[in-house]
Amino acid sequence: GEIDPTLELVFDRIHPDDREAVKERDRQALARGEETYEDEFRIIRPDGSERAIYSHVLLLKDEFGQPQKFVGTTQDITERKRAEEALRESEERFRDFAESTSDWFWEMDSDLNFNSGSDRFLKITGWQSEDLYGKGRNFLLHPELEDLESEKWRTHFAMLERRESFSNFEYVARSKAGAPVHLSVSGQPVFGTDG
Repeated sequence: GEIDPTLELVFDRIHPDDREAVKERDRQALARGEETYEDEFRIIRPDGSERAIYSHVLLLKDEFGQPQKFVGTTQDITERKRAEEALRESEERFRDFAESTSDWFWEMDSDLNFNSGSDRFLKITGWQSEDLYGKGRNFLLHPELEDLESEKWRTHFAMLERRESFSNFEYVARSKAGAPVHLSVSGQPVFGTDG
């Protein structure tokens, strides 16, 4: 009973930076005759606080197919948005930390093939992600300076097969141009819920 629930009031409550996008989304839905759509935007409460909103909208039409009105549900998703932002910031901090503490942050899949890595490694070696991802470490080995049959490599591969952590394993890789690149790598396995 405190307000007259007009369309103008609704748009006045939408955050000024989101207002035009919400209006445009409504216009597009009408123009295309969409029967349902979703939207996320921010609102400003009467006390000045900001909240994130998820809206699921249904466009009702008359018997001739003409739009009559919008109905829908609205949910406050502020906490979810805050959690997403906190996760994004945490991931950025982790990337910054990883980049500052090593030349190359990498990941291998359960078949011991590379599936991700930091940009710094690509700069160091000249390889591109499409050259490396999907291949094992032996792809990087300098063919004249490393021998996969050596005791060092047999021991290392046995550790990998047992999914054991390792530290400061040194070997000579090759750059894309063929030059030797001396590396010291450390890693630890990450297990899924199925082991």
